[in-house]
Amino acid sequence: MRFPIAAAVLLSTTIASAQAPGTVAIAPPDSEPVPGLDVVAPPSERISYRSDVHLADAASVLMVVGGGMAGSSGLSMVGVSGYFVGAPLVHLAHGQGGAAAKSLGLRVALPVVGALAGFKLMAEDTSGHSSHGCAGAPASACVGMGGSLVGLMLGGLVGAVTASYIDGKYLAAYERPARTWAPNVAPMRGGVSLGVSGSF
Repeated sequence: MRFPIAAAVLLSTTIASAQAPGTVAIAPPDSEPVPGLDVVAPPSERISYRSDVHLADAASVLMVVGGGMAGSSGLSMVGVSGYFVGAPLVHLAHGQGGAAAKSLGLRVALPVVGALAGFKLMAEDTSGHSSHGCAGAPASACVGMGGSLVGLMLGGLVGAVTASYIDGKYLAAYERPARTWAPNVAPMRGGVSLGVSGSF
């Protein structure tokens, strides 16, 4: 019985002495770290200026209505022009040139498409016929010329409202790096140095 115990003690002593002094045997990790997983994206914040776009549209509508009530066609024309260029200027003021171009395209295309659709789809009215060669003639004699001026105005209005909604909902926002700051304290001869660093 003493011989196996002595052999075991001798074997363990030989293995321990074979290791270099000051080293510790560490089992290898089960898996290698994946590069890039510890990279943290910088914080960002979403800036929305939807209210500015809607305020520009509201001012344009007020000028159109006010000009109509006051009998001032000039004021109404300013309001109509403001609808087309007001919101794009708001986008440019926020540094969003791409959104400004899309806004202008929406405000030109959707009212035109809506007006044409309303003119053709709604029931024809007498004011929708051309005055050249169609006066007093049946609608069949003016194929392609008849339409509805009421539908023209309603379709244009629906297109304008839709463009304004899409503009404010989907174009009037952008992402930018979040503004962060942190105090800095550094020892120096005779005291400490205080400062602030960050992104603004």
